[in-house]
Amino acid sequence: MYGISLLKPRLEVGPSDVTCPVRACRCRLPLQPALFRMTPEYRCPIHRIYVSANVFAYEREAENLLWTGEDDLVLLHGGRRLGRDIGLARDNSERAVTWNVFRWLETSGALGELLERWTGRPAIPNEVVYWGYAPERDGTWAPLLRARTAFEEDEHEATEPAVVIVTDDTVFVLDPRLAGAASTPRVPTGWERYEQGAKGWPAAVFSGHVRPFASDKGRFELLRLWLLGTHMAEQVGKAFELLHLVPAWSAAPMLADLASHLVQDGRRKARRVSWEDVHAFVSADHPTARDAEAVVTYLEEKSAGYGPDGVLRRAFALDYAARPESSARSLSGPDSAADAGSNPRSSSTSRTLMT
Repeated sequence: MYGISLLKPRLEVGPSDVTCPVRACRCRLPLQPALFRMTPEYRCPIHRIYVSANVFAYEREAENLLWTGEDDLVLLHGGRRLGRDIGLARDNSERAVTWNVFRWLETSGALGELLERWTGRPAIPNEVVYWGYAPERDGTWAPLLRARTAFEEDEHEATEPAVVIVTDDTVFVLDPRLAGAASTPRVPTGWERYEQGAKGWPAAVFSGHVRPFASDKGRFELLRLWLLGTHMAEQVGKAFELLHLVPAWSAAPMLADLASHLVQDGRRKARRVSWEDVHAFVSADHPTARDAEAVVTYLEEKSAGYGPDGVLRRAFALDYAARPESSARSLSGPDSAADAGSNPRSSSTSRTLMT
């Protein structure tokens, strides 16, 4: 897994080719077309990654993941059987980052404490649902399926919460972002269902008009999570919280733009939280927990790809150099199948990042 310390600070991009982003690698590859391709001509033969002018992808998805045990993969890939591709091999995959961090929070028992830190009240997770997949039924989580049906969503464009966390009294929906989403050139077909559907439910939880938000992909996704999330919570008789998780440096006003139209009260709330909050929580409150170091290092080393100027960008406002106690950090124990038995997380295979 290639983090900030292993990547070139600036990518060399020529008129028709680009260098491999790994430090000291001189391999040059043809520039990718607009649509990223994982084909042999774009693959660095030394580091086995597919390269473009701003991002790269690993040869195998497992190389971009911290937790790849049998139980992990059942959850992670369950959504694929529902017809969704989750693009986990790309270095800038929001899904890979979400999985690498929140799967550890769940299995370590720290997730409830993080929710308490964000909300100010005790929270004990009873159920965690990743990308809508329920393994007990090998299909879509029932409350989400009912909400999708109520809004008459198209199967191929259905709302897909990254993580749903259910406690005794609250349904939390996590909306993790690494960067703002771009506007779309047109208003998507079927936007009306989110203003008029579900037997008038939108009017109870949203005071604005949907159309002005529909042409902005990020805000529209956030609005849909609010509408379907509140509907799910109402079904199961619980309060609802939408957690908009972004880098601390992000100036994208997605939630701020929507907030004045969201009907928030004692049972429904939306709040912005940051990835840096998660890092501070793990490093300060759980520094000695199993694999905590892997998660902390992962966040510190995570890149957001290369900007238009060719400069490498950090995903989060975190400084790896601020923790100089180690010159080499493991992103969770053994890296080979032969060593897997020594892994303290019995359900995981691990990756290693050297700095």
